[in-house]
Parts: sequence; C-alpha cells; structure tokens
Amino acid sequence: MIGNKDNLPAEVYEENCEVLEMLHSNLTKITEHGTNTVRIVKAMEELLKDRQGNMVEADINNLCKVDLDVITKTFEKEIRDKKIKIIFHGLSHPVFTEINIEQMSKVILNITKNSMYALLKKAEKEKYDPILVVKIEAMG
Repeated sequence: MIGNKDNLPAEVYEENCEVLEMLHSNLTKITEHGTNTVRIVKAMEELLKDRQGNMVEADINNLCKVDLDVITKTFEKEIRDKKIKIIFHGLSHPVFTEINIEQMSKVILNITKNSMYALLKKAEKEKYDPILVVKIEAMG
C-alpha cells in the first residue's frame, strides 16, 4: 500500500508510485523470463524423450535450408514488417552425416525461432536493421 494521497506529502506519494511501477515492471519481466525458461526446458525434455536412434545419413546443408524455409513461412508477416534479412551461409558441397533428422530439425528450428523472437523483441525497443545469419562450417 502506498498510502493515501491526502495523508502523504506529494513528493513521498510520487516516490512510492514510482517504486511500485518499477516493481510491477520487474515482476512482469520475471514472469516472462520464467515462461521462456519453462518453454525451453519442455523443449529439451521433448528432445531427450526419443532416444531410440533413428539415425540416417543426411545432408546438413539441405536440412538447414528446409528449416529456414519453415521459419520464413512461420514469421512471414514479421519478416516483411520489420524488414528482417535472413542469410544462409552453407557449404558449397553437400555435407552428409549420420543424424536423427527429426531431432536435429527440432534443434535448428528452436535455435532459429529463439533468434527471431530476440530480433523482434529488440525491434520493439529500437530501430535497427535486423539480420539472422545461419552459417555452416566444416571443421576437421
């Protein structure tokens, strides 16, 4: 309770209002971050459920392209409205490796979705040229 406006000096009352507004803002942010954390943990649990393998030889370049197409379609309006540029730096040749395509696709989609959410959140607060870059490098 901040007190009755009539019983407090105006300066004290306004200071109490500012503190309450700051507390409300911080609690809202904590709630948002908590919700995001729960979403991330649930996604990780989902990935860990399927440990049967289902390993097949697949081209990582192609999988990334397909998943970026999904992201582009999912965020089509936001990409157009915020002029988000998506850049894919794949390798010049196919890169085949043995993976569980479904799980790897979920990982790529989750990372790119989180990146899009971060770009959109920043775009709400400031004007900038948002760019999402996905790059594949061969190491070793």
